[in-house]
Amino acid sequence: MNGRILALVTDPRIRRGVLRTLAATRSTVVEAPDLATAAAYLGQASYDLLILDHDACPGEHVAAFLAEAYARLSPLTPVFLLADRLADEELARLFSSGMLTHLLAKSEPFDPHELLVSCERVLRGDIFGLEKYLAWGIEPETLLVRGSADREHILERLNRYLDELAIPSRLAGFAQGVADELLMNAVYNAPVDAQGRRLFAGRSRTEKLVLPPGQEALFRYACDGRWLALSVRDSFGSLERDVLFANLGRCLLHGQDQISDKPGGAGMGLFVVLSSVNSFVVSLAPGRATEMIGLLDVTGSYKTFAARPKSFHLFFGEMRPGG
Repeated sequence: MNGRILALVTDPRIRRGVLRTLAATRSTVVEAPDLATAAAYLGQASYDLLILDHDACPGEHVAAFLAEAYARLSPLTPVFLLADRLADEELARLFSSGMLTHLLAKSEPFDPHELLVSCERVLRGDIFGLEKYLAWGIEPETLLVRGSADREHILERLNRYLDELAIPSRLAGFAQGVADELLMNAVYNAPVDAQGRRLFAGRSRTEKLVLPPGQEALFRYACDGRWLALSVRDSFGSLERDVLFANLGRCLLHGQDQISDKPGGAGMGLFVVLSSVNSFVVSLAPGRATEMIGLLDVTGSYKTFAARPKSFHLFFGEMRPGG
């Protein structure tokens, strides 16, 4: 892959594993022992990726460091924040600032897979596809979404699949809810015309809609025994970074304005997805495609699922031919 990575990881439980994983990318890894040194390194060289341990700079120091990082680097330079559970208020502040593009859940023992996949997507610029998160050889099921009328049979097929896998009923319910929200978002919210105007702005989700010919969405799902992956890719790429962050930040604050009263949706759809999965991945190719992936750990009980810290990733890039 190659690249230049600045890493500040102080947690002894994961430090060695993180550095070993970064070295596996064949990148140049510059390790900083503390926040002040990391800030100094930012002014001395350019970096393709920053890895930041939340334990090294808790609370408001995270936002301050990210603000300094973005003042010196490209606003699209990915910053991976490794963290256990964060308070909703802190997450809301980071999302609202537009600076938290990657949140990786800490795990003990350290699991390198998510970090390695995320680094690969950034360094190679290959940001689409749920296969990257699954064991090698898994073939996802792919279904064409022509409009709102396809929702029922797609959810029925997914439900049969979940039954075949004997997914616990509560987790299966989360999966169905995530799939439903992703499908409806692709049909009602994503479509725009050549001028970028929303085709179905203000339409109720009870109204039957058909996507323009040649601009159908793709719904995909698969499971490798640990991760259940669900994704929807639209053909518009109309989701704006600022809108995504604003919605997530507003909902995390649980304020009175967290729910929009517009007919086109409640404004909480993406927050519902984030709340219902272990990892939420959004990939944006503006004007070309938006892909949303939800990953659920189905190896244990609902209690195990709920106790796991959440991850969030926002990738930017271009659509590759055949991608």
